[in-house]
Amino acid sequence: MKKTTIALLILCAVLILTGCDEITNSREQWEDPVGEGPIGGGLLTRGIVFDFSYGSAEEELEWYTMYGYSNDDINDDTAEVMSSWAGLDFIYEMYENDGGLLIIDWKSDSSLVLGYPPEDQQGRIKHMGEEHQEKLKFEDVDFMRWFMMDSVWRNISSDEVYYTMDGGKELKLDGLEPVNIFPSDMPYMGSAFYFAHTGNKGDDE
Repeated sequence: MKKTTIALLILCAVLILTGCDEITNSREQWEDPVGEGPIGGGLLTRGIVFDFSYGSAEEELEWYTMYGYSNDDINDDTAEVMSSWAGLDFIYEMYENDGGLLIIDWKSDSSLVLGYPPEDQQGRIKHMGEEHQEKLKFEDVDFMRWFMMDSVWRNISSDEVYYTMDGGKELKLDGLEPVNIFPSDMPYMGSAFYFAHTGNKGDDE
């Protein structure tokens, strides 16, 4: 009788441990949906999107999942997460102006305004895997800049966002094609829009 009881207890323990392993594995393999939501263990998730479309109407997006136990954990600093994921300096201030418009003011030490990635970019993302590193080499500076502007734009919940630089000045990125000036009174529309509507027109138009 005692042997039977002990055997049953051992069997129950094995089943419990196996169940725990399955739960752990399922969490590690779980792919989050777009947006914010809870998963097992009380964790919250938020999807951060990175846009590699570079002017193409065919969206090429990659998602990164932030995890946390509170909204503060996953909403504190999107720019910091994007900088870490891409190895670039997403440095900007986001605020509403007196007219209620949502402003992203890019700083002069951001990779966007400087026009080149940090020297240690590849070192920052070496833990992300070889394929990830290759995709983020950005041999074309224009590609890097459109990637940064599109990616930030994708993660803003507001319908309209306005880009400026250095404390509210008009955002001007020398040499960027097909347009390099973004008026502070016009919302950013995404690279696909500018490529589709500019054609061979000059910068002034």
